[in-house]
Amino acid sequence: MRKIISLLASLTIVAGAYAQRPVAIHSHNDYDHMAPFWEAYSQHCTSIEADVYLKDGEILVAHNREDLTPKRNLRAMYIEPIALLFRGNGGRMWLDSEGRLQLVVDVKTAESLSGVVAIAGEYPDVFASEGGVRLVITGAIPAPEDFSKWPSWVWFDGDFKDGKLNYTPAQLERIAMISTYFKHHAKTWKGQGRMDKADYDAVAAAIDACHAVGKPIRFWGAPDGEEAYVALFRMGVDFINTDHPAKCTLFLRNWK
Repeated sequence: MRKIISLLASLTIVAGAYAQRPVAIHSHNDYDHMAPFWEAYSQHCTSIEADVYLKDGEILVAHNREDLTPKRNLRAMYIEPIALLFRGNGGRMWLDSEGRLQLVVDVKTAESLSGVVAIAGEYPDVFASEGGVRLVITGAIPAPEDFSKWPSWVWFDGDFKDGKLNYTPAQLERIAMISTYFKHHAKTWKGQGRMDKADYDAVAAAIDACHAVGKPIRFWGAPDGEEAYVALFRMGVDFINTDHPAKCTLFLRNWK
């Protein structure tokens, strides 16, 4: 009987831990969705990603250079809607939530970064204020030793180098999260069934390494399905990466 009571207590603690930890969803390649930004925002995704290039002095949004068009630009698609909502909601993104949004901008070329920072810098109350929207740069980011050359409100995406997080304490202060390619850690798991031990241990080690330095982790290129969402969340992944924010959010909301 004591063993049964102990087991039930353990399960209650585990269930409570899951219930208390919010599910943070990262809308990957958000610009490819039917309603860029708005779909993810309406689902309370707290991390939204857009890929950008600098062309003819404008920061344009697309995954590939050949798909660039002036109408699809960072200011119109993301910066201005974010500023409108943040200001209209009295300094937060959602009226019914204290969740903080991070806009992750994947700069495809190094020269794009200055343009991105210049645009966001026009909205200091949104991006440079305490508790404001976090601008996170990924892709062709500067070397870690150059992080300090950029405004303090500009954050960077981290990653493993040679299997390690090779950042100084000062550099870590400028990193918003660690984003790493899932297949660098899990070699065989396709998102269904149990991970084999080697995959599980490698994924768990990556999660633990990030949490040890106080940083959240996101696996890009991870399986994008219901079993995968649950498995990764249970392992402690902080941002669930998805190309289907509405589907992912609906499932996890009901699962939780």
